[in-house]
Amino acid sequence: MSSEYNLVVIGNTPEAIEAAVAAVRLKARVALVEQSFAGQLGTAEAIFQRHLSQRVRLSQQLETVNNANISPLIPGFNWQLSHLQAHAQEVTAILSEGYNAPVLSALGIDVISGTGEFCRLPQLAFIADKRRLHSRAYLIATGFHYAIPEIPGLAAVGCLTPGDLSQMEDVSFLPQDLAIVGDTAVALELAVNLALIGKNVTLIVEKNKILPQEEPEAARLIQTQLEAAGVRLLVGSAVTQVRQIDEKKWLQIGNWAIESDEIILATPPVSNVEGLNLAGVGVKGKASLIERNDKLQTANPRIYACGNADAPNLSRYEAAVAVRNALFFFPWFRLDVSCLPQVIFTHPPLARVGMTEMQAREVYGRQVLTVQQPYKILPQAQILGETSGFCKLIVHHNGTILGAHAVGAEVGEFIGIMALAMRQKLKVSKLANLFLPDFTFSAILQETAREWQYQRFQNNALWQNLLQMLMENININLL
Repeated sequence: MSSEYNLVVIGNTPEAIEAAVAAVRLKARVALVEQSFAGQLGTAEAIFQRHLSQRVRLSQQLETVNNANISPLIPGFNWQLSHLQAHAQEVTAILSEGYNAPVLSALGIDVISGTGEFCRLPQLAFIADKRRLHSRAYLIATGFHYAIPEIPGLAAVGCLTPGDLSQMEDVSFLPQDLAIVGDTAVALELAVNLALIGKNVTLIVEKNKILPQEEPEAARLIQTQLEAAGVRLLVGSAVTQVRQIDEKKWLQIGNWAIESDEIILATPPVSNVEGLNLAGVGVKGKASLIERNDKLQTANPRIYACGNADAPNLSRYEAAVAVRNALFFFPWFRLDVSCLPQVIFTHPPLARVGMTEMQAREVYGRQVLTVQQPYKILPQAQILGETSGFCKLIVHHNGTILGAHAVGAEVGEFIGIMALAMRQKLKVSKLANLFLPDFTFSAILQETAREWQYQRFQNNALWQNLLQMLMENININLL
């Protein structure tokens, strides 16, 4: 029997919609099953986090203005954090209008409401809305949800998740003493934001240090800023027990016992896979995480899966790779995240793309050179009081950029320049001669690249000797 569709996309996440739109633009017959799950993380939660970070940053900037004895530019500014949830929902609704069900249907996508599951016999299909959807390939893009870990006493005591916070109209009404459990980007962002609005925050990280995957200088600066904001860090120990004593929640963490008014769990989310009957069609996974290869195929080669809880841009990239592999005769395209930029919206934010210095030296050894410039050399950083930060480039001795790491204001706005340069295999000398606008934070890229050029020149004895001979000849001729 011929397939009814070329691709069936399962999920109502942004990556699911993007995959369906991309497929139909390739003239494929596409069905989109709006598979909803309880507690599913969506765009509203991310917008809430960004809105909260922006409010806190604006508060810091205006405080800097006041400390400089400059009259406030916004008299009577309301510092209350009310209506964040309403604003997040409003922004989400505006953004979703471009790809709601009627718009998707007009594009040629068969939008199917409700939920469904895979079936194996008499042939592979997805059953939804009492229909048996046959397709050449299927894409699971059902998103994630926060799962409560099995910690003794936690279920009885209760806790919040970042998703719960996004439903609050005013997070300033949270209790004063908060314990945040997790080492995710969301955990770090929440910790610093809640501390900066006056909460007593303890961040509990099971690993021996925060951000172990990042450049050490970047991780140390983020940790310093967390502590400067008032966050109490407990690293290297897991929560083993939770108890309610009087009106306080007690957490046992190794040999420590701390009390808090509320517990916020910001541990890694897990995939929404319940009820899909994945085991029945040969799809494997552990702890609700679907196993995939670098072509985004599951153990069943006709079923693909995409989505990353920590990086929406990675989710969209995965969706693009999965669609191309699913629609063409053979899955040629492989996932390559070597030039994919990532941002963590702490205060200041952290951005990176490519290798760390340690990773680069493991591959290239002594051929790796590094250069770093502080934010304080930028006029814009001095003007806005955003001098905490730096930019570091990891470069091959031939000038190829292997990695870029930056901590500081607006790093998320210009890390894409580095990603593009690396994708196009541009040498660092091209970046040095780009001449970015003055009074911008992106100028740190040019300053760092110029420093690399200067150091290379200083360490090149041949060029130094030639230049000295040239100057001496010029001076003799002038005489």
